[in-house]
Amino acid sequence: MVVITIYSNEHYLASPHIMFEIDFKRLCEEHGYKVTDISYHHNFQEDTMKYLRGNSSPTSLSVRLSPDLIVSKGNDTKFYELKTSLSKDIMRMEAYQLMLNQIREVHFKTPCIYAYKGRLSNG
Repeated sequence: MVVITIYSNEHYLASPHIMFEIDFKRLCEEHGYKVTDISYHHNFQEDTMKYLRGNSSPTSLSVRLSPDLIVSKGNDTKFYELKTSLSKDIMRMEAYQLMLNQIREVHFKTPCIYAYKGRLSNG
């Protein structure tokens, strides 16, 4: 059974990302993977989200830029970061986020897989 949650606190420009989240979760669950949403904007209270969005400290950035999902099957568990874009020639990602994910992977053996859906890849 696939449970789909639509979050009312999402900006309308995030709709391609939300649809990708839904499709990605469905695909994973159909293949027996457990998906856990760990994104701050789906799990924190509104006042906390607003505070974090207005704060550029390394701690705030670490929370805001943490991976979107944990995906597990058996003893295989990885972080996943979903990316979308309307650009035909550019895929954007945050350098700070990439650095944090690289540190986790190299030093703690916890990989973060980037999954992209957008115009650059023809959807």
